Amino acid sequence: MATVVKAGGSSRRDIAPRRQAAFRTVGDYEKQHFFDDVYGGNQLHLQILGVHPDHWRRKIGAGLVQWGLEEAERHKLPLTLMTGSGGRHLYSSLGFRSLGSFSTQVPGEEESVDAEAMIFEF
Repeated sequence: MATVVKAGGSSRRDIAPRRQAAFRTVGDYEKQHFFDDVYGGNQLHLQILGVHPDHWRRKIGAGLVQWGLEEAERHKLPLTLMTGSGGRHLYSSLGFRSLGSFSTQVPGEEESVDAEAMIFEF
């Protein structure tokens, strides 16, 4: 059974509307560039995979990715995803390779979010 956690809100800087808009715009562009222009509809794309910190280091994330890998293999499609620095090690250890990286930054702010496009091909 899934648990819905309602936390944060509009006061959180990481989900402020300007940051959400920037992340969505850059993410859509990079997904198109790295995946859709190359593979079109011939891919399975993992999106927004997360594990609550209380459950880290229990191989839950790896189990979720394994499900995606099994589905991709069953359909004979590459499995694509975009990840931040927190997921790179997991995906690399499971055999994903990097297609390139990109950064998202709201104009006028110093902070940026780095991400990487990765793929697993059978």
